[in-house]
Amino acid sequence: MQIQVSGVGKTYPDGTRALEAVDFSITSGDGVVLLGANGCGKSTLLKCLLGLERVTNGRIEIAGVDIGRARRREVLRLRRSIGSVFQQFNLVGNLTVFQNVLFGRLGSDGFFASLAPTARPVLRDRAVACLERVGLADLARRRTDTLSGGQQQRVAFARMLMQDAKLVLADEPVASLDPKAVREVMDLLFEIVRERQMTVVCVLHQLDLAVEYAGRIVGLKHGRVAFDATPDALDRATLDSLYDRAPDASPAPSEDPHVSIAETRATAAV
Repeated sequence: MQIQVSGVGKTYPDGTRALEAVDFSITSGDGVVLLGANGCGKSTLLKCLLGLERVTNGRIEIAGVDIGRARRREVLRLRRSIGSVFQQFNLVGNLTVFQNVLFGRLGSDGFFASLAPTARPVLRDRAVACLERVGLADLARRRTDTLSGGQQQRVAFARMLMQDAKLVLADEPVASLDPKAVREVMDLLFEIVRERQMTVVCVLHQLDLAVEYAGRIVGLKHGRVAFDATPDALDRATLDSLYDRAPDASPAPSEDPHVSIAETRATAAV
């Protein structure tokens, strides 16, 4: 699913200018990570892509649909193909894992068709298959709020598979997880993305994860695109500028842009 962002700006009612003339495009199947310091506009941009925030100026087109000007019905139809993943998981905690996955069909099949007692057998079978893909079929009857953070994020992925998403928008999907779960969840997310040839836009704070998983990094600074290239082009000078650091400041180990993918994986396995 293609994305075109053209001259996008976002000003909040209190006058805060979160985005300023942002331009970039993403082709179908791309894996893009948004990087930048706190307050640079990453999450605001993702909310604009989701349609949760309206842009002040410019335009965002997803699969050829201008989400700021399209009719509500057209936007709702587009959203059925967009999976969203957040650090809070956005699951219904007092319901079962199985029911949460079935809710992935709400937008396409409606409320009653997405309820476990009334869902058609084909949808129930599909929900089981989605849980098997994320390794949670044996926990289908468990309440979601009894699972670990990593398991809950896997449920969110299964729900996204149930939705049959073509585009994944992820806002710090591993921010609340322990280091072991971080790798497991990131591996699973990008395995699924590659299998389904999805487009993914992911906000991350951890540079080592961005370098390892992204095919492309878009760096934001003060609401503008300051970097847009493959991870191997991200050098120390660019990183210092992106995070407003002094050139002689020592980066934290996870922020070293010269750590290779092999070294990152080896470190994570220790």
